Amino acid sequence: MKMVSVALFECLIVMAVLLAIPITIGVYVYRDANRRGMNAVLWTLVAVFAPSLIGFIIYLVVRESYSDLSCPQCNAKVKEQYVICPTCGAKLQPSCNTCGNVVSTEWKLCPRCTQPLSGDYSDVVTPVRKKDKTLGKILLLVILIPVILIVVIAVSVFFLGAVRMSGGSAEDVEGITSVKYEEFYEDCNNMKVVTWLDDVKESNKPHALKYTVTDDCTYTHYYLLYIPGAGECINYGYSIVSDSSGKGTYYVYLNSNDSKEQYLYCFGKTVEYTIVDDFELVLDGQSYECEVKEVSYNPVEGFFSIEDTKLEEIKAD
Repeated sequence: MKMVSVALFECLIVMAVLLAIPITIGVYVYRDANRRGMNAVLWTLVAVFAPSLIGFIIYLVVRESYSDLSCPQCNAKVKEQYVICPTCGAKLQPSCNTCGNVVSTEWKLCPRCTQPLSGDYSDVVTPVRKKDKTLGKILLLVILIPVILIVVIAVSVFFLGAVRMSGGSAEDVEGITSVKYEEFYEDCNNMKVVTWLDDVKESNKPHALKYTVTDDCTYTHYYLLYIPGAGECINYGYSIVSDSSGKGTYYVYLNSNDSKEQYLYCFGKTVEYTIVDDFELVLDGQSYECEVKEVSYNPVEGFFSIEDTKLEEIKAD
């Protein structure tokens, strides 16, 4: 359940990050297009819904033909070719006093009427263009979003892997111990277990013997696991997830070496208020269906133990 919650939370983060790009672009395009006198709604839809940012790129190209200048005196919208502001009459560009032609401050004569220019342009006020700082931030966001997603995915994979392999190494007491099939078979004093091993040896699917004991609200579950062709356990992870009724599922994640010898796995776990009634097995990253047989004896006695003398048997064949 924890892993599902973590995965759901990470999916929500990814969705939020992915939505941030079109929303930010949409807000920017609407404001910028409205300021330039363009069709703000139309260009916003184009920029947001066109795939692969094509609409946004087209907008950036087209918008250059729409002026975003304003008169410094009355703040009215003006265009680059305006000589005076049509709203307040402020002089926006130097011009010839004789014919009104736009001139450069460096010229001595008007190229249209050939009359001398006064050179006094102190009454000219330059139109104001607002600096577009937002565009740089958006482009930076577009670049950073894929990087953020890659980091989130990498952290997710690492974190989930760490959760799955949280059990530790094969030497932990309340964990998993791997024993060679031949050694276990020879040293086992329980004929029921020996008979079971004879029965499952030729099987092509995993099998397990399960033994459960309890003391008040504390339950200990022991398992003897047979997996065809499984080598020695090199690391593992496990977790028990329970529902509101107290029924739980034992999730076991194993990695084995490439040993040619057959190994068995002995493990157990003590939990409170949880009776494990389901078993999920993942070996070397692959899920396996495991047939679990519940018995009235401890099949891993002598090979694996969890010290608790107060535990009493609650299950039977």
